[in-house]
Parts: sequence; structure tokens; C-alpha cells
Amino acid sequence: MVKTQIGKARLKFDIAIPLYYQLKEMVRQQIEEGVWQVGGLIPTEQQLQKEYGISRSTVRQAINELVNEGYLVKKQGKGTFVSTVKRLSEDLPKLHSFTEEMLLKGLKPEAKVISVKEITPSKRVAQALHLKEEEKVIRIERLRSADGEIICILTSYLPSSLGIKLEDDFTGSLYNLVEMKYQIPIIKGKQSIEALAANKYEANLLRVKRGFPVLCMIRITYTTGNKPIEIVEGRYRADRYKYSITLER
Repeated sequence: MVKTQIGKARLKFDIAIPLYYQLKEMVRQQIEEGVWQVGGLIPTEQQLQKEYGISRSTVRQAINELVNEGYLVKKQGKGTFVSTVKRLSEDLPKLHSFTEEMLLKGLKPEAKVISVKEITPSKRVAQALHLKEEEKVIRIERLRSADGEIICILTSYLPSSLGIKLEDDFTGSLYNLVEMKYQIPIIKGKQSIEALAANKYEANLLRVKRGFPVLCMIRITYTTGNKPIEIVEGRYRADRYKYSITLER
């Protein structure tokens, strides 16, 4: 039988913090401290329910959130295990391409090019890139992986006036292509991040269920003269990726 005691911590029924959240944090702490080993089987929902005197739905909510956050993984007919997939973290505010970022972490970056085409941009994209009404963009959609694990979908829009060719190799770093081949320096980027649910198309590419939590990243990249040269939209699997930032006072 799997050991169910989570250290000496107990749930507190007389405080405002929801029971499922208390349980979730206890389990997460045990995983991060190595008490529950990577790849190891955790107690069943029934065991946790009996151990803590709580409802099955409360246990299930805590476990499902940890699955969505990448700490646990469910295996049909076998149980729930501590995830063996390392959750990647991007340190903000450093500006790196996906390829550069993975190489810095000692991982092998991969890219599957889904489509490359010249299009008339939406009003939002045109405004972000400061384009005139008749100007077009190159749209590049790619599925990015690290060490064989799918991480995100990246869709980049670059002004056609930059000279980027449809037949260029987009399986590597886009930043490297822009800077080295086209001699366009990348100076800075402005980025926003929010949580969304994967739609049917995104879920199919990311190999998750529809509605699975994803991190939506939108970044505008600038060259000299504060000129925007790219807007990229990313959909990152929330169980395999997170952002971190150091705040100084």
C-alpha cells in the first residue's frame, strides 16, 4: 500500500483557505522536497479521502490541478504518478529566442514548421508592427519541442519589407536568421502573458485535451530606432513551462 501520510501537516477545517488548496499545497511541497520521488506512485484518491476525512471531489480537484500544473501525471489503469517531465522556466526579463533558451538549459531544441506564407495582416498585427494599410507580412507557424517533449506553438508575423524569404530555413532560431542572414539587430522586446484554455486546434498540436491550460505569450520585438519587426504569439503547455522574474526593491 502506498504511504498516505503527508509529513506531519494536517488540513485545517477552521480557516478560510479551501481544503482542496491546502491538500494541493501539501502534495506539491512533498514533491518539491523529494519526499514523493519522481516517477513514484502517489496514494489513490480513496486513500487520501480516508486519510484526511474529506470528500472525493475535494481530493480530485487538488490532484487535477497538480496534473494541469505538471507535478503529477495520470496513467490509465495504473494510478497517478509524480511527473518525470521537467517543467521548464524562462527567466524574465532576458530576451532569448526559443532555440537560444533551450540551448542555455542544455536541451535540444526542435521545430516543426506548420506553415509559412505571406498574408494581409489583421488590424491588430498591422498596428503592432506600425504597418501601412497595403503592407503584408510573413506568417510563420511552428511547433516547438525540447528533448522530444512538445512545449509550445509559436506564430510569428514579420513585415514583408524585411526581405525574409518564404523558402528560408525556419527550423532554427528565428532571431539568429534575422540578425545573421539579414543583418537586422534585435534590441528589445515587450511581452505580455496570460492564462487561457487550449482550443481544439491548439490541443491537437500540443497533444492535450481541449480546454487544457496554456500560457499565452505575446511579444513584440524591436530593432534600432524603436522599430517593431516581429510580433509572435505563443501557446505554451502550462504543465511544461513557466515564467519567473526577479524583483528588486
